[in-house]
Amino acid sequence: MYPLLLKCCPELLFRIQHYRMHRRIGDHWYLANLKSPKTFNEKILKSKLDERFRNLCTLVDKASAKEFVAKKIGSEHVIPTIGIYESASQVIIKDLPTPCIIKPTHASGRVIILRGDISDPTDNEVFQEMYRWQSVNHFLIGGEPQYRDIRPRIICEPLLGGGHTDLPDYKFFCFHGEPVCIQVDLDRHTCHTRRFYDCQWRSQPFTVRYPMAKRQVSCPKTLETMLQLSRQLAENFSFVRVDFYEVDEQVYFGELTFHPGSGSEPFSDYQADLLLGQYL
Repeated sequence: MYPLLLKCCPELLFRIQHYRMHRRIGDHWYLANLKSPKTFNEKILKSKLDERFRNLCTLVDKASAKEFVAKKIGSEHVIPTIGIYESASQVIIKDLPTPCIIKPTHASGRVIILRGDISDPTDNEVFQEMYRWQSVNHFLIGGEPQYRDIRPRIICEPLLGGGHTDLPDYKFFCFHGEPVCIQVDLDRHTCHTRRFYDCQWRSQPFTVRYPMAKRQVSCPKTLETMLQLSRQLAENFSFVRVDFYEVDEQVYFGELTFHPGSGSEPFSDYQADLLLGQYL
């Protein structure tokens, strides 16, 4: 049913996705208006109907995006690659230097972390998860055109920060090449929370999907660098979210996201959804 709706009536499907997510998590239970969108989520949903996003597949592929980023802002901002594998069978777990992180290049939100201690999943569990990834078509999950043509692969990278802490994930919402606000994700692999800040690092009174972190997040020392790098990566796009990490005052690129939360993650404050929508 899902692939059929995606093929025959994607607008209806996106409105249903939006309603189900808001009903489950948020306070605003309504069908998204894609005929005359006003909120950020509604405009993101509508943009998924634009097939031109298919041309951006290399920018959301976690392996090929590194070449684009290296050319735009320099290879020093690219996380080193331990290996890229066409299938799970090519991964030799015992040979991977730990701590490391394993991810599918063609999907989002799926990771395996190996720290080299008793907390690690078994080899069998790692392979089962990687084999599941190979059957994932992220386009069929969220309807984002840029994921339709990515071939499934697996990438392994060093775990930034040595794996001792769960690094904050700084996500810059860029409209027409200019960063407007910053989403900070904390403890993503344990107790996921978020905070939003403006570009002067003033805390904002809303969150999206996940609870607002109880503590304030210290302004990263490299904020100005991340702002400038996000401008460079975001130029020529009406909207893109640019993600970075900071390790020992060095900035590392995370990923480019053109449809955050696939346009269905509810804002805790409807007015914030409306406000960000005005930039698109």
